Amino acid sequence: MNQELRVIAESQHGVFTVRQARAAGMTRSAIRHRRDTRRWIEQLTGVFRVSGSAMTERAEVMAAVLSAGINACASGTTAAALHDIPGFSLLPAKVAIGRRPPRGREGVKESFSLPAHHVGVLHGIPVTTAPRTIFDLCGELHPARAERALDSALARKIVTIGALEAALDELAVHGRAGTVILRDLIAARHGSFVAPESELEARFLAMLVQHRVRQPDQQVVIADRDGPIGRVDFVWTDARLVIETDGAAYHDGLLDIRNDAERDRRLIRLGYRIRRYRWTDVVERSDVIVAELRDMLGRAA
Repeated sequence: MNQELRVIAESQHGVFTVRQARAAGMTRSAIRHRRDTRRWIEQLTGVFRVSGSAMTERAEVMAAVLSAGINACASGTTAAALHDIPGFSLLPAKVAIGRRPPRGREGVKESFSLPAHHVGVLHGIPVTTAPRTIFDLCGELHPARAERALDSALARKIVTIGALEAALDELAVHGRAGTVILRDLIAARHGSFVAPESELEARFLAMLVQHRVRQPDQQVVIADRDGPIGRVDFVWTDARLVIETDGAAYHDGLLDIRNDAERDRRLIRLGYRIRRYRWTDVVERSDVIVAELRDMLGRAA
C-alpha cells in the first residue's frame, strides 16, 4: 500500500474501497494481483482490508457503509449502538442510503428522505444523527423498545425533545413508519417528565404504574449541612423514603459500596429511610416490593 492509501485505511478502521485505491494511484492490475495473492482480502463487494489486519465490529460496519456506495451511512440499531444508546449492538450492520440500494446487499435499505443534515460522523463512520436514529427506531422496533431507546437517549443527553420535534416535523409524512409512535412519545414527555436513566429504573417505574403506587420524584439531589449528598433515583419527600435501583455496573465495586454506605449514613441522619433494589428484586419480587412500599407510604400518610 502506498502512503496515501494507508492513511485512508487507517482512518476507516483498516478498510478501503477499490475506488479509493484507484484514486491513490493503484492500477487495476495491481489491485487484482493483491486480491489474487490474498495480500488484500475482499471483505465485501468492492471493499478490501490488508491480510492479517484485525476486523473489528466497527470495521465491519465501516465496510458495510463503504460497500453500499456514496451517501450511505449506518442507521437503525447499528446507529443506536454508535450513539451509545444502551441495548443495541453494532452487528449485524444496518445501513441506509438515499437512493435505491445495490441489489442483494443485506442490511441496506433505501430511505426516501435522507438529507445531509440527518447524517453525521461517529468514530469515523457516517451515521444517522441521534434524532433521526430515534425516528427510525420508532418505525422498526416494538413500541416499548423504541420508547426505552428514546428515554435512554434523553437521560444521557444524546438527544433533546426539541431536536426530536424538529426531526418529526421534517419526516412526518402520512404513512411513514415511526411518525405516530414518535409523536405520541414526545407528547407524553413534555413538562416535568424525567427520563429514567437505566432499564432497571424504567422497570421500577412501570411496576409502580402497574400496581397503582403513587409516583415518586426522580433524580433528586439531596443535601445536608455539609453540602450535597448526591442524586437519588427516587424519593417520596413527604414519607422521607429514598429508593435506589442498583445496577451491578455501578454498585458492585468496593469503592462503590463504600460510597453508597456513606451516602446512606448521611441520608439516615436527615431522617430518610433507604431501600436498595437490584434487578432480580424488581423483576422477580415485585409483589414483595409493592407491599413494602405501600406499608411505608401508608404509615407516612
